[in-house]
Amino acid sequence: MVYDARDRLVYSQDANMRGRNQWTTTLYDVLIVLHHGMIGYSGNRDQLQTYVTSNTGSNSVARCLYLWRTGTLPEGGGSRHC
Repeated sequence: MVYDARDRLVYSQDANMRGRNQWTTTLYDVLIVLHHGMIGYSGNRDQLQTYVTSNTGSNSVARCLYLWRTGTLPEGGGSRHC
């Protein structure tokens, strides 16, 4: 499981999903869930946590929503920020 800076669950994965490089994702605004879905991500849990930790807290919700909807989250925590 991966949590954001506000200690909210943003990614989770079970054993079956892990074998397919799939993650369940949740995107929040200040008070409510904006988007819930699934993405493909081949990096490991620690890479994803590092990416989320370094990129949460900003107000660029539209950018995050785009990344999660399109499944284009950078592998291994790239330079595109949420």
